[in-house]
Amino acid sequence: MNYPELIIFTQPNCPHCEAVKTDIDTIKANFPNVTHIDLKPGPSKEADTKLASTFGVVATPSAVIIEDTTPITFTLYEGENSFKENFLANAYQRAINKAPKPANPVPTNTTTKPNNPPISVDPGPVTSSDNKKPILIAAAIVALLLILK
Repeated sequence: MNYPELIIFTQPNCPHCEAVKTDIDTIKANFPNVTHIDLKPGPSKEADTKLASTFGVVATPSAVIIEDTTPITFTLYEGENSFKENFLANAYQRAINKAPKPANPVPTNTTTKPNNPPISVDPGPVTSSDNKKPILIAAAIVALLLILK
């Protein structure tokens, strides 16, 4: 999964959500990593509701821009005004622009092999219990996002 990611929360029959429907469609059409979650009531949507509460969503429409997962860094935008006048789209574009770029970009010519392929190093187990909580939260959120996609 690439970061930043944008998650948009709406509800059926919500007049404010209906008012920003075209703004949401425009954002989804113009940006990568956008997830739209419709918080319908019922047991089959329990994971969506838990995800919304994890981010502190109490009203719809709302959006969360996740900038990084270690430690988890996100910004919550609530209300109809966040979607209007390209406010949310501009905030997401800023997050994309400031995201770190890959250190070793994939070569465009696939016929040649790179001289020094990237090496992956396992950092080992986390020794401090203080460092485990952000990792567990990030892992849970990533798992939920994978389930939702």
